[in-house]
Amino acid sequence: MIRRTTVYTAFWCALMLTASVAPVWAQGTPREAITPSIMVSGTGEIKVKPDIARIDLGVQTQDKDSTKAVQQNATIADAVIKAVRAAGVAEADIQTTNYSIQPLYDFLQPKPGESQGQQVFRGYQVMNTVRVTVRKLAITGNVIDAATKAGANWSGGISLDLNDADKQKAEDAALAKAVADASRKAEIIAKAAGVSSLRLITISEGGGGSNPVPMMGRAEFAMAKAPTPIVAGEQTISASVSVRYSFGQ
Repeated sequence: MIRRTTVYTAFWCALMLTASVAPVWAQGTPREAITPSIMVSGTGEIKVKPDIARIDLGVQTQDKDSTKAVQQNATIADAVIKAVRAAGVAEADIQTTNYSIQPLYDFLQPKPGESQGQQVFRGYQVMNTVRVTVRKLAITGNVIDAATKAGANWSGGISLDLNDADKQKAEDAALAKAVADASRKAEIIAKAAGVSSLRLITISEGGGGSNPVPMMGRAEFAMAKAPTPIVAGEQTISASVSVRYSFGQ
């Protein structure tokens, strides 16, 4: 009985001590201050005229003999690259993007009484593609025509873009417009809500940028009877920001 009483006494003492300390700890927990604020987003766009073109050109050859297909492709591809350079494209702006050799097969439908068709070897196909960057947009059509005349018979498309320096200037201008747009929205909201003394707390850049303008899809070239026209049009450079302002009454 003496030992049991001692255990019970210690248990109740510990319980009372915990109960008396807990409220003190809770009262001492700091509360997070809530700052009245306005959160807005802003966007900005700049219209620019592209000044460079990127063209994907290719030479595709076929032959039952893989060696002949490779040699024929190499001869024509070399002529295409020389023609492109002669049209005004620098050597540094011509880059090989793909080279492949693959067998070709014809699939014949099964004859009556056969469970499956036949696969007949047709030969080899060799593909050699290059990406050409034309930094003088006015000669883009001439470059395409020269490449086609030299033997290019495949195109992966054309895209128009800005040079790095002009693109940076346009992106900076679009970002400045986005910030101004966010500030304008915050002032309108504050005035409508009857608050004043806006103070910038945070600002972060959101999505934006620019994408090259695609001009044509993948296709095989055919000899053109007239010079190939290339129309630059306009490109949109965009930017966005998220801004938070605090305010007073």
